[in-house]
Amino acid sequence: MIAMDVTLKMSGLIARYVPGSADGTKMHLLEGTTISGLMARLGLPGDDTYLVIVNDSTVAKDRRTTYVLSDGDRVSIVPPLKGG
Repeated sequence: MIAMDVTLKMSGLIARYVPGSADGTKMHLLEGTTISGLMARLGLPGDDTYLVIVNDSTVAKDRRTTYVLSDGDRVSIVPPLKGG
């Protein structure tokens, strides 16, 4: 398989899963990696609760298992916001 690089940004409490990701960090992935595959690799619990944005477009929850990432993609993962 061919390797590719994506830029990953994570915010809030989930930024601890990838140190430095709040500012954006490059990740090496295998070609054909889906969003769900990336989230599983990161060990993110309950991947359906996060907002996922790829290249400035939101990816719906039901597309994460089939959305294949490409070399150079910019992926942002945002945890749910809670307020009071």
